[in-house]
Amino acid sequence: DDNTLVAGVTGKKIRVLALALVAGAAGNLYFQSAAAGDVIFGGSTNKIQLAANGDFVLPFNPSGWFETDAGELLNLNASSTGPFSGGLVYVEV
Repeated sequence: DDNTLVAGVTGKKIRVLALALVAGAAGNLYFQSAAAGDVIFGGSTNKIQLAANGDFVLPFNPSGWFETDAGELLNLNASSTGPFSGGLVYVEV
């Protein structure tokens, strides 16, 4: 399922600097530039797998971990319907 994390901004990329997620149910996920768009972290064939109550953390990286295409939203594609909790640090570039 597609889940918008950050809305797109005209002419700007969304660069993820840090991320923490906890999955309420087992499942897998990956990140895309736009809903059903280009895979930018994880992948449709190399998904990030989480157990129920499992976590996924990308510590602060001032250069960023990944970014969307200009003007595109940041999408989380998850096989589980959640719930998910966590936080996200990003900049528009």
